[in-house]
Amino acid sequence: MRCPYFCSMFKIYISALASFLVLSQISAQIPIVTAAVPTATTVEMWGKFEVKLTIAANFSNPYNYDEIRTAATITAPDGKTRQVEGFFIQDYSLNTQTGTLAAVGTGSFKIRFSPDQIGVWKYKISCTNAAGTGDFPEQTFTATLPNSLKNKGFVRGDQTNYLHFDDGEQYIPVGENIGWQNGNAYLDFKKWVTKLADNGGNFFRMWHCSWGLGLEWKNGSDGYAGLRKYKQTNAFYQDWLFDFCAERGVNVMLCLHHHGQVSSQVNPNWSESPYNLANGGTCQNTWDFFTNSEAKNHVKNRLRYVVARWGYSRAIAFWELFNEVDWTDQFAQKKGDVSNWHGEMAAFLKNNDPYQHLVTTSYAQDFYDPQAWNHPDIDFTQTHYYVNTPNMERVLVAGVQNYLDDFGKPTMNGEFGLTTTGGNLSTADPTGIHFHNALWASLFGGGAGAGASWWWDNYIEPQNLYPNFAPVAAVAQAVPFKNANLAPAPATVSGAPGDLQLTPTVSGWGGLADTVFNIAAGGAVTPSGAALGSFLYGSQWNTQFRRPPIFKVNFLQNGQFRVKTASETGQAPKIAIWLDGAKVLEQAAAVNQTYSINVPAGQHTIKVDNTGTDWILISGYVFTNLGSAVDAYVLKSSDKKHLAGWVLNNRYNHDYLKNTGLPPAASGAVLTVPDVENGAFSFRFYSCLTGALISTEAATAVGGSLVLDLPDLLWDAAFVAEKGSVGTTEIAQNLPIKIYPNPATSAPLHVSFDLEKPENVSFTLFDMAGRELGNLFSEKLLGGPQAIETQLPSGLPTGVYWLKVAAGSQVGAAVLEFGF
Repeated sequence: MRCPYFCSMFKIYISALASFLVLSQISAQIPIVTAAVPTATTVEMWGKFEVKLTIAANFSNPYNYDEIRTAATITAPDGKTRQVEGFFIQDYSLNTQTGTLAAVGTGSFKIRFSPDQIGVWKYKISCTNAAGTGDFPEQTFTATLPNSLKNKGFVRGDQTNYLHFDDGEQYIPVGENIGWQNGNAYLDFKKWVTKLADNGGNFFRMWHCSWGLGLEWKNGSDGYAGLRKYKQTNAFYQDWLFDFCAERGVNVMLCLHHHGQVSSQVNPNWSESPYNLANGGTCQNTWDFFTNSEAKNHVKNRLRYVVARWGYSRAIAFWELFNEVDWTDQFAQKKGDVSNWHGEMAAFLKNNDPYQHLVTTSYAQDFYDPQAWNHPDIDFTQTHYYVNTPNMERVLVAGVQNYLDDFGKPTMNGEFGLTTTGGNLSTADPTGIHFHNALWASLFGGGAGAGASWWWDNYIEPQNLYPNFAPVAAVAQAVPFKNANLAPAPATVSGAPGDLQLTPTVSGWGGLADTVFNIAAGGAVTPSGAALGSFLYGSQWNTQFRRPPIFKVNFLQNGQFRVKTASETGQAPKIAIWLDGAKVLEQAAAVNQTYSINVPAGQHTIKVDNTGTDWILISGYVFTNLGSAVDAYVLKSSDKKHLAGWVLNNRYNHDYLKNTGLPPAASGAVLTVPDVENGAFSFRFYSCLTGALISTEAATAVGGSLVLDLPDLLWDAAFVAEKGSVGTTEIAQNLPIKIYPNPATSAPLHVSFDLEKPENVSFTLFDMAGRELGNLFSEKLLGGPQAIETQLPSGLPTGVYWLKVAAGSQVGAAVLEFGF
């Protein structure tokens, strides 16, 4: 017999269960992609293909890939498939007058992709959450040939020291740091990138930081919303920026973390970090960032978003995992954890980036971490140098060559700058001479590109140093860096005697320098690559770092040895100098001073030490009447048939010009390059002020050694050489010009030259560092001999200037003295 009560309760239970199942199906609904609308169905190869999605799905955080994931399976014309992830975006309209943004709509998911083949591509969209996966019917788009000469594809590496684009053309980075905006992101970046590109620049380095265009920071801080919630205004500015850079042919190193985010000591931002446990994060200590599994998963989520949103962009050349990671707390003790983190994140990028962008990182100090640099997923190395020295270029080149020797990967200088009292570069070097010299030396010293100055907003911009990029970029086009597989080669210069200055290159605290340096009568230093320390440590504190240098030197005539201190010191240092075992000088040391001893002709041993309490910085060691007035930086091909180089009158530096004036021209210099193939070589010399070809020379290698008389050098020159006839790659021809009177006065200036045919002619005045001061003349002239009268600007200070004359494909420059 059935129980009426039981039957009634059973019906209620079944009804409730049915309701629960219905509600469960609703809350756990498999995502439905209701629309996938492409911005366009035809896109150029290596361009941006974009699809906007309409999705019905349950999620609370659209940026959390563990919660919801959109993706596309894309099939190339050759049948190969690849996977790309989507991302959530809040769209905006951009006011190009004010740079402000206005939100459009409530946000949506998008897919972006860059095709690398022409033809018809197929793609199928999917969306996945905890309930399952829904997809959308397959669609197609067509990729065409690039429609812009600026579109060369993505930046790649190979077995040489240099980089190249997908189309095979070499990529030689020439540019600067542009870390963040000062005001409005659109207005600032458009101004700076435009000036960079207009002057031949093709590279800059940018940070993801909370005061710049970062994505993730403390909830409630300046529009940020915490972990896995990405600031959409900053992301939208980057959408514009990377597309703008692609149009202008400018590539970006995107730095994804900076040291302050994980530091409580150096530029500390840890108190505001969303990873900090005090702010709702998962890390009790700063160093937990590198080991805590939840923290690493948060980082990987952000990397997925970055790759999904901007991986398509050919303008992004490199992912940089960290800026100067050795400034993070307890780095020396936790270095193994930091290296492991780099290996894990680099591998994650390689596994999730369909475009395989190159990956790097950076350290501030010279005690770089071989474990990280040797990781196979770190594609190239990077140096940062800040020292106060007249010849900054020597420091950069030493770093480049050490890294090439140690790691066998392309390397470049990611930051450099003078360290000056008060940090005022506009006072220390207002015309940017160290900047000019550093660009040329770092490139011809073996770097994958020219070094990148840090001071974009308070030095390069206000001092208008952008024109320095143009000749470097122009000459780089004429040098077969990649195709000839060029690499640093030994070379000597004789015939132009000068003082030998050794510049410290181990700039970091605690870096262990070499101690014994052998210097031949001609100034050659052995062992090759030996490095001096910039810190001269005292006898009482930090004694574990003491490495007093010893110089074994041969003076052919009587001279002096000088120790030059830099702008910083510890407590109570003393400079002591020994000559052949006898102490001949011991004085309390001060900053920016020179301490000298006389040295008779002959072979001697000189030792320098700090017998005081604490350290002092050294800017250089000088040996008078020893060495050459010309420094040479030479590259040689693996087949020994190609050479390229840069030669510098080493007294043409910011310190000499500021304190002494214009140096004398270096005359009679002879360049010797050993270990080349015997036979005739053709040399092309280029002006480093204009980028124009200034002369062609011939030299013959005999006995495996090539000897060449160098032109007189007031400043510098670059050259390219190859065995056989002169190549056809020319960027501009030299235009010989004459100036009268010279020295000039306020009276009219007469400029004479010859034109082969009618040309548009312009005269431009530059200061000693090549910084443009104004246009003096612009007119179309008939062919034949020319004698043009022009007027110098009123109020022009007494000094030495350069006058540049441009006439069609010809460019000439001459030194102009005024007011003497």
